[in-house]
Amino acid sequence: IPRPLNRFMLYRKCHRALAAEFCKTILVGQQGVSIVCGVSWRLEPEEVRDKFRDWHAVETENHRKAFPRYKFAPGR
Repeated sequence: IPRPLNRFMLYRKCHRALAAEFCKTILVGQQGVSIVCGVSWRLEPEEVRDKFRDWHAVETENHRKAFPRYKFAPGR
């Protein structure tokens, strides 16, 4: 069972295609996409980050309903 996505991972999922298009122009792979998304995330205004905080709460609640007995077990 996968863990619910955190705020940044939700943001990255939404912006990956745009970042990949940008990175294609400078010939960088997935590492470049991650860097672009990370920098972009830090530059976003608080209103945008708050929206992803809300979506994270929805994601977490949906995950809790879908997998009520789920408990994170690192190293498995």
